[in-house]
This record gives sequence, structure tokens and C-alpha cells, in this order.
Amino acid sequence: MFIILLVVFAWALIVNFMVPVMYRRRCRAYQAFCAATSLIARHPGEIVLYCSLLIVVDVASAKVACVGKCDTGCIAVMRYVGTVILLPIFVLLRSFSLLFLRQFGPEYDVWASFTPPEHVWILSPHTAPPPSASLGLPPQPPSLPSV
Repeated sequence: MFIILLVVFAWALIVNFMVPVMYRRRCRAYQAFCAATSLIARHPGEIVLYCSLLIVVDVASAKVACVGKCDTGCIAVMRYVGTVILLPIFVLLRSFSLLFLRQFGPEYDVWASFTPPEHVWILSPHTAPPPSASLGLPPQPPSLPSV
């Protein structure tokens, strides 16, 4: 039983790291598996802390989800409604590994090359802000209808 739990835990940890590595490096699963296992081998202390914090976050999110489902009178048990109500928890759990991997350098940061178009002028020092027409804003505020 211990060996099975250890294998399941190791596989879940590797899968949490493999998907972001595959996305960032645009590589196949075997290459991402090798990169994830080498990352785990190079940083065992950080990985143990990540695992312990992940367990705490999982238990806390399960409690919040349970309380949320009971507080809504079991309406949150329905698939769509429950997903919408508990969406912040799902986003937290999915982004937790992405934010953890970010500390190991730009080759693990999935947001390293992403800049939203509306923020480009803020980040580049010698450009003026874009005109409001390029942002899709209306040229003037709408007027109130007369009665």
C-alpha cells in the first residue's frame, strides 16, 4: 500500500510539472518527463515544501468546497452551478504549480513571453499610450435618452 501511494504521489507530482514544461518548451512528453524528473532531483528541499503546502491547500480547498456546497443548499452540487461557484478554487489549484515553477527561471515560466497588448506601452519606456480608438473604447460617452 505504501509503495502504491508513493508511486501515485510521484506520478501526480511529475504530471503537475510535465504539462507546463511541455507548454513552455514545446516538446514531447518524454522530454518533459526527463526535465521534470531532473528538476525534482535538483531541488528536493523545495519540492518537499511544495508537496506539503500542496497537501494543505488541497485539504483547505476541499473544506471550502464542502462548506460552499452545504451553504448553498446543495445547489452547488449541480455541475454547471458548482463549477461557477467554485471556479476560484479550481483556478488556485491549477495555477499553484505554474507559480511554483516560475521560481526556477524563465525556461519554466509559462508567462515569460506573454504581454497583453494593452500593457505594451507601459512596459516600453519611449512610447506614448495608444489612442482610445485602438483599445475599442467608444469615442464619447453615451448620452442619456430624453424623456
